[in-house]
Amino acid sequence: MFSFNKKLPIGIDISDSSIEVLRLNKKREIIGQGRVILPEGIVDDGKIIDKEKLVLNLREVIKKAGIENTDRSLSGTKAIMSLPESKVFIRNFELPLDLQGEDLSQSVINEITRITPSGLDGVYWDYVLVSTKKSHHILFIVAPKDLVDEYIEVANLAGLEVAIIDTEASSLGRSLLKPLFLKAHSMVVDIGARTSDISIFGRDGLLHLSFSVPVAGSQLTQAIMDKLGKSQEEAEGMKRSFGFSENKEGHHVSTVLKHSFEEVLDKIKKAINYYQSNVNGKIEEIILAGGSASLPGLDEYLEKQIGIKVKTGNPIEKLKNGQILNNKEKQSILFSNVIGLALRGLDGPWRGINLLPKTSNVTTKKEIISRYALSSLLVLFILVSYGYSGYTYFTKVRNGDNNQYVISTAGNLPDLDTDTNMTKGSVEVTEEKEIVKEEITIKDTPTGWLNVRKGPGTSYAQVTKVYPKEIYTLLEEKDGWYKVEIPAGADGDKETEGWVISDYAVKSN
Repeated sequence: MFSFNKKLPIGIDISDSSIEVLRLNKKREIIGQGRVILPEGIVDDGKIIDKEKLVLNLREVIKKAGIENTDRSLSGTKAIMSLPESKVFIRNFELPLDLQGEDLSQSVINEITRITPSGLDGVYWDYVLVSTKKSHHILFIVAPKDLVDEYIEVANLAGLEVAIIDTEASSLGRSLLKPLFLKAHSMVVDIGARTSDISIFGRDGLLHLSFSVPVAGSQLTQAIMDKLGKSQEEAEGMKRSFGFSENKEGHHVSTVLKHSFEEVLDKIKKAINYYQSNVNGKIEEIILAGGSASLPGLDEYLEKQIGIKVKTGNPIEKLKNGQILNNKEKQSILFSNVIGLALRGLDGPWRGINLLPKTSNVTTKKEIISRYALSSLLVLFILVSYGYSGYTYFTKVRNGDNNQYVISTAGNLPDLDTDTNMTKGSVEVTEEKEIVKEEITIKDTPTGWLNVRKGPGTSYAQVTKVYPKEIYTLLEEKDGWYKVEIPAGADGDKETEGWVISDYAVKSN
């Protein structure tokens, strides 16, 4: 088992266009930081294309950050890294609270095996389990083995030892979300160079939903080049100067950007609709991150279109000297992910998702329990004291390896391209349709299940849950909802009826 005590870990964020590194001391003070721009062709959509050049750039930025000089030798220095959202598969599901011990563990494994698109061969995987008064909530993440191995190899060639492989969504949540007792249902929109990554977190801080849209900074610049006949340098400057603002001088630029951003806006609305329909939580804020988050007028434009408060994230507010990232050459928002990774390093490897191979020198479940039994009781006491009595404990279990697997990114948020009647994050009321005696099939959902409610709307109480590929008799259709018949035994009780949102069900032919 490794220890973080000898050398403080460093966060490393590798994207298509740059590398950021950051080291914190235990007081959350920055003691080393750096950023380097990557030439095209080294990393493409999270896939390492030129390993040798990537290693050279990583060594360069570590040297600029002063980390190599501080450590004298990088040997034994721990690295905390993350994988891009476009390359991971994320699912949430729930299990009955009466499952405990080995029965619970086996049920988790069975469900994970059932919902993973191509099985568990060729992937590394991990999950986090949170138990409330109502059920066990499980966050499950898998990543391709070959991709994880490549990131580990790059770090090793640069002289580092990888301690944690996290996800960008989890890391951004760690750096941008409010402290535990102030948390809201929040969405983080990370607008990078190639993709916009959209994630939703519950009030418990747990990641519920995460997916990528292939529209971001580079595509916005290209749109200005194509529509307005500008060079890349001119288009980039116009994007940064005018953005989405409504002023007359830049109106032609904002028109192009708004049109190009429509796909991202559409997916944001549909994700909000799905979450609010199925997780019993209203999104209270949208936090922007990434290099394009600070484009003029973007926050106001999104807030007007969606009807939810939008703000640019402030990752340095959790650091004591984070202002050093706001000099002329740097913007702190560009360090959002790496700050979250560095903060994770202060907690240790047993806190949260870790996609390292299980053969790596990592903390075991028994060690987690023995180390944190007392602290868990303390956390529980604090949670209850602050009114979070529904949140009873937090633990994690590691597992998973094997060979050859390609992740389908569509699995992160299935069927968002299906028609949904959405306006400002809500379901638009449509005319009531006549009753049709036919069947519906439940589609894939981001959580792996779909709520059945007493009436056609999210304000109605939950009756039970149904699951993808299950077929039910359609009794009635109203306001974008289907009333279905639930046979005896399907919900562990007698035959019943309930309503499911039509976005995640399809009528049989």
